Amino acid sequence: MFSSPKLILCSTIACAGFNIFPSSPDCNQHWTNVLLQEILNQILMIFVIYVLVFSFLVYAYISYNPLRANWLEFIREKSDVSIEIILLIVVSNLGGIRISTSIRRKSLDRLLTDRCCHLLPLEISVYDEDDDNFEWDEKLYQSQFKSIYFRRVRRKPNRNSLTSQSGFRVKNIAGIDQRFICQFCRLVLREPYQLRCGHHRCQLCIDEKQCITHWSTCTGTCAIKSVRFDADFQTELECLLISCYVCNWTGPLKKYQEHLDDNHGNRFLICSLCNKQILRRKITEHYMTQAHQLMLINIILHLQSIKNKTHLQQQQILANAESVLDTRVKQIRNQFHSQCSSLQLQKHELLLIKTLAQEMEYCLQRKRAIQDVCTREVLQIERNCEQKHLVSFNGILIWNINNFQEKFDDAKSERQRSIYSPEFYSAYFGYKMCARLFLNGTNDVRNTHMSIFFILMSGEYDAILHWPFHFKVIFSLLNQSTAVGSNLLSDLSKSIWPNTRSACFQRPRLAMNEAYGIKRFIALDEFQMNRTHFVQNDTIFIKIELDFMSTPPENRSDAGEMLMIDEQHMDTVQEDLMRKIVFFNG
Repeated sequence: MFSSPKLILCSTIACAGFNIFPSSPDCNQHWTNVLLQEILNQILMIFVIYVLVFSFLVYAYISYNPLRANWLEFIREKSDVSIEIILLIVVSNLGGIRISTSIRRKSLDRLLTDRCCHLLPLEISVYDEDDDNFEWDEKLYQSQFKSIYFRRVRRKPNRNSLTSQSGFRVKNIAGIDQRFICQFCRLVLREPYQLRCGHHRCQLCIDEKQCITHWSTCTGTCAIKSVRFDADFQTELECLLISCYVCNWTGPLKKYQEHLDDNHGNRFLICSLCNKQILRRKITEHYMTQAHQLMLINIILHLQSIKNKTHLQQQQILANAESVLDTRVKQIRNQFHSQCSSLQLQKHELLLIKTLAQEMEYCLQRKRAIQDVCTREVLQIERNCEQKHLVSFNGILIWNINNFQEKFDDAKSERQRSIYSPEFYSAYFGYKMCARLFLNGTNDVRNTHMSIFFILMSGEYDAILHWPFHFKVIFSLLNQSTAVGSNLLSDLSKSIWPNTRSACFQRPRLAMNEAYGIKRFIALDEFQMNRTHFVQNDTIFIKIELDFMSTPPENRSDAGEMLMIDEQHMDTVQEDLMRKIVFFNG
């Protein structure tokens, strides 16, 4: 590829060769091909540079434009907008190109709600299809949308109907008969339509939306349906001799449109580099002139220098950005290490707090257990004090059990399986005894029967009493029903004879002996069927009586049973908890 100085030198040599050797067509063709190839390469490079520069300008325009807030709202609202729309907006603003459009007055507000309209340099022509003299505040819209030009126009022509083209503009219009002149547009008629009154109008000059078409020189009116195309008058028009309003051409009207299309349709072009008006047929020759080529080369050199400067600036920006990024990465790394150290310290503190909380919870549980035991002891002492003056000394105890339903529910849920009766004596200096009742049964009869047991306790006069204990014990659930005339149910009673060989009836060595009694005292089903007889005011009464007169038979069928070992110390919730605490500490 030739460098730019070499390109200038080649162009000079080629021009000199054309003048010195006019009879060497091969040489001229060679140098022309070389020069054209170099120009094409440079044009390709210019295109790439143009794309880069244009992208930079787009970015700068979007970033620093005074309407930057509108741009941000536009991008947020239209996140799926195509790049063509953005390029159209930027190019139209940078190039000062104003986009023209026409819209009905009723649709104007809907158009202005679109964010694109606020960014595009628009020129909006507003019309009304039904009324040319419609009311519209142009100044109000212009004050609200300063980047848009508004103007009022006649109704927009319909290309698919009569109003498709206006009349012909000719130079000799003054010498043409008035029959061939449209009185509305004052031009030579184009495709004339005849009214009912006999006058003619152009397509564009017929008011299609109105029901009545008006004629300016007469008072006649006609309906739009009665307007028709006049073919005979059109034939007469085509023979009319006219003069072109641009050049000196003269001929029949039939060939006038063809002359305009061939000679005056985009006749001149503007060179984008030289800014000169050139005939369309000579535009190729203009491109090959020395002045145009030198201007093109200068532009290429200028863009090349801009490219180099831009490349250096980009390298400098990248170097600065890299250094800033490295510094930021180091700062983030240091912050990360410090955060990790702080996190480890917090984890250690959290572990210590968790351990301390567990220890405090353990101590709290122990304190609660001790408090429950103390509470139980206090209640027991209070109960003993209350019952001290109610102790029986005749071998008979009437046991009053109140709050029966609550105690029965506690037994079923095993919160408190059994309850103890007050102590009583066989005589004033006799045996000391008490009873133990399982409201929901014990062991294998749980949930089916009530169980009751007799317990000998250590007394003050045990040393002078006869051992083992050998008197019959009778347990009775008393019937509280006192209804007159009803079939009264008798008390439910069962008795046991002591097993004199059992340790339960020997002299107590501890506070009390092991319990001995009846596991199947009362069936729960039978009790529930007769509940109204045995439970009054949520209270039951159980009578424990010693029979001093009876002697044990030889074949006894009412012997009791000793309470199982696993039920010996499961009286209350507090005792159960204390047993678990002692087991845990052990």
